[in-house]
Amino acid sequence: MNSLAKSLRCLTQPLTLVSLILLLVNDHVLKIVTPSWLTGKLSDFAGLFFFPFLLAALIAFIWRERLSARQVGALAFGITAVWFVLMKTTAWGNAFTENFASFVLQTRAQIVQDPTDVIALGVMVPGWALWEKTKTTRPSKWAWLVLFIAAFASMATSCPPPPPTLSGVFVSAGLVYITQNYSSTVFASQDGGTTWAQVSNLDAESGEARKAIVYAGQKICRQKYKNQCYRIADSKRKIEYSEDNGETWRTEWEVPTNRLLFAERMRGLEKGASSRGLVINMCGTDDKMDVALQSIAILGDEDIYRVIVVYGEQGALVRTENGRWLPYAVSSFKPYPTFAQNWNQAAEGTATESAIWFFLVIVGGLVLLAAGFLPKSTLWIFASILAVIFGFVIWLLWAFGLIPEYGVTWLLVLVVTGSVLILGWRKKKLSVRQ
Repeated sequence: MNSLAKSLRCLTQPLTLVSLILLLVNDHVLKIVTPSWLTGKLSDFAGLFFFPFLLAALIAFIWRERLSARQVGALAFGITAVWFVLMKTTAWGNAFTENFASFVLQTRAQIVQDPTDVIALGVMVPGWALWEKTKTTRPSKWAWLVLFIAAFASMATSCPPPPPTLSGVFVSAGLVYITQNYSSTVFASQDGGTTWAQVSNLDAESGEARKAIVYAGQKICRQKYKNQCYRIADSKRKIEYSEDNGETWRTEWEVPTNRLLFAERMRGLEKGASSRGLVINMCGTDDKMDVALQSIAILGDEDIYRVIVVYGEQGALVRTENGRWLPYAVSSFKPYPTFAQNWNQAAEGTATESAIWFFLVIVGGLVLLAAGFLPKSTLWIFASILAVIFGFVIWLLWAFGLIPEYGVTWLLVLVVTGSVLILGWRKKKLSVRQ
C-alpha cells in the first residue's frame, strides 16, 4: 500500500500538476490555435513527466505489498522509457502500440513514429528525483481525482477536424472533374482519369454539368447504347453493369473487402508519419479508411469509352478501354496497396501479428517451462524457434497476398506451428520413455 500511496502523492505534487495542465492546454487549445512541431514535443515532455506515476499506481495496485516502492518506481520508469523508445523508433513497436491501444479503448489510435521525440526522455530524470524524495504518507482524498484526470489526459487529445473527402465526378467538354467535400476544390483530368490537377475556376458549361452528378444508387447509361448502364450499388462497395437499361444487373467490380485490413495498415503507417503525438479518437467519429464508392461518370460515347468512379479517399477508379478497373491517385487522395509491394511493407504490415505470435510462443513457452508443464530440452527450444519462424513466414505470405483471407492465415499459423510444438513435445516424451 506504501507504493500506491507514493504514486498518488507524486501525482498531486505541484510539478506534476503543472505538467498535467500543460498537456491538457497544449492538446486542446495550442494544437488547434497554433499547431507546430513545438506543440507535438510539448505533449511528449508533459506526458512523460507524469505517466510513470500513473503506471506506478497501476503496478502498485496489482502487486500491492510484493514490491518495494523503489522497485515499483524502477519498473514504471523503465517500462515507460523502453516502450516509448520502441514506439517512436520502430515500425513494429509503433504498429503494435497503435493496435493495442485501439483494442483496449475500442476506438482508433494514431501514434506518430518520430525518433526525434526521444529527447523528451530527459524529463524523466527530474521525474525520478521527485519519486525518490516523495514520502509514502497517506495521500489526500482528491489524489484519486487527479489519478482519473491524468489517465484521461494521457489518452484524449483534441478532436481533429473532419478530413476532406472526394465526393462527385462529372464530365464536361471531354474533361473529367472531381469535387471535394468540405471545400470548393475541384480536380480535372485531361487523360481520362489517369492524372489529375487542381483547377481554380469552372466555366459555365462545367458548372451546369456539375449539377447533374450521378451518385450511388443512381444509374448512368451510355448515350449511343442506351441499354448499357452502370451504377454504384446501394452498399457503395460494388459497381454493377446492365445490358437491358437496368432491368437486371451483374457485378462489374467490387471492393476487395478481404484485403482491406492490409490496406488499412499501410494507410495507418503513412498517416502516422505526419500525425502529431498520440491521438485517441474520443470524438465519436470513425477514422477507418473510406472505401465507399461515391459517384460515377462515363467519358466518351463511341465504342471506346471510360467509366470513372470516385473511390472514397483512394482517389479515382477507372474502367479503361480494355475493360480493366484501375485505381489512380487524385492529388493527395491515393490508393493504398492491398498486398505488400516489398519486404519492408510486408514486415510493417504484419508487425502486430508477428509480435503477438512471438510473445505467445516464446514467453508462453517459458512460463509453461518454469511451471513444469514442458520438458527442459534443446529439442523443445528448437521446436519453439521453428514454430516462430513458421509463423513469421505464414504472415509474410498473407502480406504478399498469397493467402488472401486474414482468418485463414491465423488458422494456418495455429495448425502448422502447433503441430511443430506438439511434435517436439512428443519426441521428447518418447526419448524419455526409451
